[in-house]
Amino acid sequence: MSQPTARAADSLACHGRITLRLYDAQTRLLVAQRRVDNLIVTSGLSVLATALNYGLIASRNTTWGNPYATPGDTYGAVGTSTTPAASGQTSLVAEVGRAVVSNAAVASAVLTYDAFFPTSLGNGILNEVGWLGSANLLTPSLTSAVNSGSTYTTLAVQQVVGVIPSSATLILGYGTGTTQTVTTTAQANPGDTSIAVSSFTAAASFAAGSLVAYAPGTLIDRAVLGSPVTKTAAQTMTLELQITLAAG
Repeated sequence: MSQPTARAADSLACHGRITLRLYDAQTRLLVAQRRVDNLIVTSGLSVLATALNYGLIASRNTTWGNPYATPGDTYGAVGTSTTPAASGQTSLVAEVGRAVVSNAAVASAVLTYDAFFPTSLGNGILNEVGWLGSANLLTPSLTSAVNSGSTYTTLAVQQVVGVIPSSATLILGYGTGTTQTVTTTAQANPGDTSIAVSSFTAAASFAAGSLVAYAPGTLIDRAVLGSPVTKTAAQTMTLELQITLAAG
């Protein structure tokens, strides 16, 4: 009688979960927590493949002429939209804050990443969460108001601290419930105090001090919370992503 043979696993399963924790900034006590299974979107699979490849091959980069790019910085992000997660999404629907990963760990095939949001970041009624790879966040603030109904081709801002490329998308009013997207027409460099943009008519008024965000990145995953969480300037927050790998 022939003996049964073991079938080798021929696939790799990837399961993600995001945990949001809200703390009182003074007492540091936990005041709210949400845990939700996330959807790893199509673009996120490419980010994970890039990271895996880079991790395995990086040691040969110098010898091979650096053919493999780094995965870049990873950010956790929060937003206000209740739109269901879908595999083709490439960003949060209504992002109000993001923070770069501040801690990472690997144990028993579980990858854990944490991001910390101070009192000034990610405030609002939060419904959506996600993580982005190859991400960044530059937020110069307006030094002159943008008035509803007026047309603009430049934005007067505090000194830019990083490069914002031409044809980049900027978010006026980032971090608030009222935003408008505009597109740059020339590169802005560190130290610049104005940003050239395609002509636009302001759909709302944005006071001096409002943030103008350059927030690029490739969406890894997204989820909608089972119930919203309201974060205020009296609270801090952590966002944790856990990715569990298993043989399929």
